[in-house]
This record gives sequence, structure tokens and C-alpha cells, in this order.
Amino acid sequence: MKRAFLLLSLLLFSQCSLLNKPENNDGDTALALLLGISAGCVIGGQAFTPSAGVTCSGGTASGTGTLTAVGNKDEIFMQLSPSIGAGGFLRVFTYAPSGNITDASSVSINISAEGQMSNHQNFSGIGVPFSTSGSTFCLEFHGEHDHILYKNAACSATTGDEAEFVKTGSQEAWGFELNNATLTNVTFFSEGRLTE
Repeated sequence: MKRAFLLLSLLLFSQCSLLNKPENNDGDTALALLLGISAGCVIGGQAFTPSAGVTCSGGTASGTGTLTAVGNKDEIFMQLSPSIGAGGFLRVFTYAPSGNITDASSVSINISAEGQMSNHQNFSGIGVPFSTSGSTFCLEFHGEHDHILYKNAACSATTGDEAEFVKTGSQEAWGFELNNATLTNVTFFSEGRLTE
């Protein structure tokens, strides 16, 4: 019993030493290290599970594959500035069944290599259509109202354009699909920044 306690103590002590590294100092990673488990991929303080083809380190994910968020959400508020290679894209998926964020019933938008944001699936066409391009996007998915507010700029307390979507049931899994893309400079907020 003493030997097991000593080994556990050494494991936790060695994991704590990693907390001093800047790339590992967010809350999700710190908690995971203290518990002696893998936090997977952490971007903007949010933990993700990367699929094959996606590498994740130091708050950046890149490659071709998916990033599934750890924990479901009905309201998602984010600011992102993706880097997308020629012919690539970044898709943001929401309201999907657990374990399959790219399911046809999910709600998603597409950002192309040219920075063009467009409807990918399950938007109803009611409201302002997507027709914006640039390098920084503010996105707010409001599950209670079945709409997204978006802006081709940094998030701030200003008016955003609106588009409505159709979701199925109470599905709340979400994440990203990368295709020759790098996801970094992502900020997740606990509440909305845009108004209708």
C-alpha cells in the first residue's frame, strides 16, 4: 500500500512540474495533469478530441480531420482566425449527435481558403445569407432561438448579421472539421458579444 501511495505521489509531482510550462497552463490541462489523465487537445481553454490526421500542440491544431469538443453545449460563442491552405476549408459543426459531429443532422458553416464564410448544412435561408470574407470571424450559435449571429471582425458589443438554422432534437455535440487548415487564435466566451 505504501509503495502504491509513493508511486501515485511521484506521478502527481512529476505532472505538476509540467504546469510551469506556458503551453500547459490553462485550467483544463492543469486539472487533467493533476488527475494524471490526458486532456487531449486544448485550444482557447476548450478541450477537444482530435481524429487521425489532426495534430494538436500548444493551443494549435492543424491537418485534415475533426476536432470534437469535450462537453456538449447549446450556446456557443467564439472568435477565430483560422489559417487555411489552398483548396482547404474549416467547418464549424454544432448541434450534432454525440460521437458524430459531421452527421447530416448537424448545423454547420464553412470557411474557405479565401476566407469566404458560407452555409454548409441545415440553415433555413431565413435571415441574412452568408456572404462575408476575411480572416477573423465572430460566431454565436444560439440553440434556444435556432439562429446564428455572425460578424466578419473581432467580437464586440455590436450588431451581428443573423441566419436561422434547423436542428434536430436536443443534440448538442460540436467541433471543427479541418481540411489543410490550422486552428489557432481561438477565443471562447461564456456569453454573447453580438446583438441582433
